[in-house]
Amino acid sequence: QARHLGRRFSQRVSPVNKTLSTSEFTSSVITTCNSERRVMNTALAFTAEHTGKECTPEQLVVNPPLLGDTDAAKDEIEQMKLFISEVMHSDQAHAKEHYYQYAGVKEIKNPLARMQRCRELMTILVKYIPKNAPLYGKETAAMMKARWQKLVEDFYNEETGRFDVTKIPDIFDYITYDAIYNQEALQGLDLFPLFRVAESLANFVVHAEYGVEIKQKLVIGSLISAKLLESITQDINDIMAGSPSRTRLYFTSESHIHAFRNLLLFISTTGDQFHHLNEPVPLHYLTHIVFKVYEMAVPESEEARFKIEVSFSSGIDINPFGVAEGHHQQALTPMILIHEGLSLQDLTRMQESASELEQQCKQAAAGKDG
Repeated sequence: QARHLGRRFSQRVSPVNKTLSTSEFTSSVITTCNSERRVMNTALAFTAEHTGKECTPEQLVVNPPLLGDTDAAKDEIEQMKLFISEVMHSDQAHAKEHYYQYAGVKEIKNPLARMQRCRELMTILVKYIPKNAPLYGKETAAMMKARWQKLVEDFYNEETGRFDVTKIPDIFDYITYDAIYNQEALQGLDLFPLFRVAESLANFVVHAEYGVEIKQKLVIGSLISAKLLESITQDINDIMAGSPSRTRLYFTSESHIHAFRNLLLFISTTGDQFHHLNEPVPLHYLTHIVFKVYEMAVPESEEARFKIEVSFSSGIDINPFGVAEGHHQQALTPMILIHEGLSLQDLTRMQESASELEQQCKQAAAGKDG
């Protein structure tokens, strides 16, 4: 799928001005990623297809501080996890009175009952995994049963009577994987109810880790991804100044995408925020945000010579129950245009605001520690 997206991306970003060939355009790529193996593998596959030639690990710029480090927002995220646990252990009446204003909670209705139902369905799945199921890859039925049994045990603590809500993303990942790759092997066991329950829970829990109120989203977003926005702004400055590298690719993990998306949504100082990034939007594998720079043929002014178009896609369109047997690729969600008229000055103001907020948050944290 990364290769497929690399091909599509190459076609979509090819220059309109044919004085520069597509091969010249794609050969000048700089690819930066974090050190996670799956992220690096995606970067390698995508870049190879985009450029039309194989990409080796040595060609990647591996920058974990820029794309892999969330420690700067560790305390804020831990506070959000405590809040999420409080929300998820409420019944329908309490949730309706206190938490329905937060995106995703109203759809769950009764968070505690929904988690209890999730645990029941997980237990049923463990019980009915066929002993000799021909599972995908090298996994055996015993291995599948063991991973699900551990997740059942980790999800609910019998002694405290409390759920570990941090396991909800794992539950959703597990059931999505098994629905895509192992549905046929499970001999008619219906995975859809568990998928729907886990999806509804994850749609709140995953987003909420990065803030449920605008101030929280901005604080966590700036602490994690202000440096990334600064790097992208510098890239665009370099491109406008005539840099031979006209394509910069960044590959990171879901946590950074959530933080960066929130930053784009709410840091805007232009009065035209990125409202088309509607919330909540589940972010799946190959979620991408594209900044595309155009040089105007007849600009109204030097400031208007370049414009920046920003597009967004939430990655693969998760529908494991629409996958034909033996075909495991999912369709990509269409890209939507979220801004078509940013100037470099607009982007620079956003970047400076994000960096200023990041420094304020760090100074406030240092003051508390002192």
